[in-house]
Amino acid sequence: MACGRGFDAIRDLRMRFAESAAEKRYRAIVQDEAGRWQPSARATIDTPLGMMGTSVVSIKMDVGPLPCRTHVVCIERRGSHALLEVEIEQGRQHQIRAHLWLQGTPIVGDKLYALGDDFFLAWINAPGAPELVAQLPIRWHALACVGLQFQHAGGAVAVTAPTPPHMAEFWAALQP
Repeated sequence: MACGRGFDAIRDLRMRFAESAAEKRYRAIVQDEAGRWQPSARATIDTPLGMMGTSVVSIKMDVGPLPCRTHVVCIERRGSHALLEVEIEQGRQHQIRAHLWLQGTPIVGDKLYALGDDFFLAWINAPGAPELVAQLPIRWHALACVGLQFQHAGGAVAVTAPTPPHMAEFWAALQP
C-alpha cells in the first residue's frame, strides 16, 4: 500500500513500520476448526518471533527473540472459517501469518504455514501446478492490508483499500 521514492524514503518507511510509527490494518480469513475465533472476540498475541530452526524452509518464522504484537478481532464466522481484522505492531517478517498459525488458525491458502514445508517446496518448484492448486482452498492466501496510516515529512498519510476480490468471493461462497 505504500512505497518509497528512492533509498532514503524506503529506509524511512521501513523504520516507521518497524518502530510501530505506522498503523497497519489487515483482513484475514483463517481456518478455525476448533472455534478459537468467535464473533466480536478480541485477543492480543504477543509471542516474540524468530527464524524457525527446524524448518527446511529458511524464511519460516516461529517463537523467537524478536518482540512483536498482533491485535485480532473476529468479525464473523462461517463454518470452520473466521474473518478477522488484524492490527500489528513492529511488523516482523510473516508476523500475522506466523502468529495466527501459532494459534492453530492458519490463513486460508497460505502455502508456507497452512500446508507445510513439503507443499511449499513443491509449489516453489512448480508454481501453479494443477495438482498443487487442487489442494488449495483458494489460490492466493487470504490476507490483505486494508488500511495504513503514518506521519511523513509531507504530513499525515492515510490509505484504505477494499478486501481483494479473491478473498471476498471465497468468503461469500462459505455457508453461514
